[in-house]
Amino acid sequence: MKRRKKVMSQYKELTGVLAREFNARLTESGCSGNPKPVSDLWDDVNGAIPHQQVKMILGEDMIKRIKRESMNTWKGYIMNTKERGDALLTAYVNKDFETVKTLWCDRIGNPYEHDPIIALHKYKNPSITDVGVGVAVAKSVNATRDYEGEAREKNERNDAKRGLWALGYNEYLCLEYGLTYWSQTENGESISDGLYDSCGISDPRKVLESLKK
Repeated sequence: MKRRKKVMSQYKELTGVLAREFNARLTESGCSGNPKPVSDLWDDVNGAIPHQQVKMILGEDMIKRIKRESMNTWKGYIMNTKERGDALLTAYVNKDFETVKTLWCDRIGNPYEHDPIIALHKYKNPSITDVGVGVAVAKSVNATRDYEGEAREKNERNDAKRGLWALGYNEYLCLEYGLTYWSQTENGESISDGLYDSCGISDPRKVLESLKK
């Protein structure tokens, strides 16, 4: 129980730190006209913390302010649909599937609007290939998937869950923070501190290993 309270306390502290830093950068952006520091921090946070947790930590109003400032950054250096589409299709023809995925994930224009994404998805250039962007992206993703690795990871997770169940542990959801955690009772001591994957789900393999240690 003490460890769980400690985790919750750490999240509250993180909430305050992030909110203060974003407020400072938003204020500076309004004075200097340079939104890039806001956009950079937003990209860092989204890459490190699951989106559901970001929403809970910062709140909708703060996120709307951040997105408005981030839009100004994106407008400064975007590729148009044709440029990105041609680059993506050329990479596909060259079997450079990682570049295809990167070009698709970076998207075009303002990442919070759907129209540029739809336009890119529909884009075709028969002078490069008969395949359109949507199909090229789907085939690139499939070509680079590690099906054996995915199956192996699923089996490892299931084996670890069975091991935890055998020890009397169950997986619970913390509604306040959107995290799952393993404990012997719903309100008992969590053994998942810091052992999360990118989606905020406690990794049973790491949890079981921590018990062994």
